[in-house]
Amino acid sequence: MYVLAVLWGTLQVVFPDNGGVYLLFTLMFATCATLWARLDALARYKPILPVVQMLYFFLWPLASMIYLMARSGLRGFGIWLLHAFGIGTTLVVVFNFTLYALHFAGLLNPRFY
Repeated sequence: MYVLAVLWGTLQVVFPDNGGVYLLFTLMFATCATLWARLDALARYKPILPVVQMLYFFLWPLASMIYLMARSGLRGFGIWLLHAFGIGTTLVVVFNFTLYALHFAGLLNPRFY
């Protein structure tokens, strides 16, 4: 998830108005989160039903919080908050670093910024 946040933060600067990039990363985040939950549940010998996996895919931010709370109680909510903050911070830091690096290198198209 953090690697996806780094890639997405970088590509948002390079392709600022590209809906395809947004759609691609939305699908990759949902797929990554769903696969993580499925593998974690299998490792704990509590498989997730396919219908629940589909719901998890479409509602992954909320579903990941519910899954972590069901798995670890209140500590799971803390883990979820920590990672939500970490992924958001990673995305913002990488976006700004890339924006300023490309700006000072003179590689940005000024009509977008």
